[in-house]
Amino acid sequence: MTASVRIELESRALERIACDVAVAGFFDEDRPLRGGAARMDWRLCGLLSSLLVEERLSGVAGEAVLVPSAGALRAPRALIIGLGSRSRFPLTAAQDAMRDAAARCFALGAKRVALAPLGVPSDDLPRHAVAIVGGVVEAARSATGTLELILAVPGRQHESAQIALDRAIRAVAPEPVSLRVDVPQPVRPTRTPRGPSAHPA
Repeated sequence: MTASVRIELESRALERIACDVAVAGFFDEDRPLRGGAARMDWRLCGLLSSLLVEERLSGVAGEAVLVPSAGALRAPRALIIGLGSRSRFPLTAAQDAMRDAAARCFALGAKRVALAPLGVPSDDLPRHAVAIVGGVVEAARSATGTLELILAVPGRQHESAQIALDRAIRAVAPEPVSLRVDVPQPVRPTRTPRGPSAHPA
């Protein structure tokens, strides 16, 4: 039986999305970490950096580490995926990484997953749309259940990402994958507190 996947775009940062598992990837030469993995590391008080220093995490392709977020993320668990070398990361590697991440999330029984596009800058997502959808479909074909996959993409990129993903879904998988795009909520301005700021001595 083939699983059903719904791909959704979200303008909020990865750590602010309520889900079962938050997923980010990093390249083996990323020191310090970058992108979604860096944001996760910051929220987790440097846990991922510590794992790198202890050589329990390296970034080699196919590597995966699952850690509890202890309330630091909106997701109770964080999944870190190794992407290998940045200089050797073609479109096929992006599809492999996406398949691996989705398959692991299915195996974990996750229903709602937030993911920073693996190895793909948000402004380059349209060029990688077929690889992203293709990897998800490959994972879904050998899984069961329903997965809601939320891609953390800045709101200004939503229109181009939606068009590209929609085309990719029609080309690669018209049946097991559907697409929904959330409209980004307007950001309310925050008030600056009056009076002098308190600074530690």
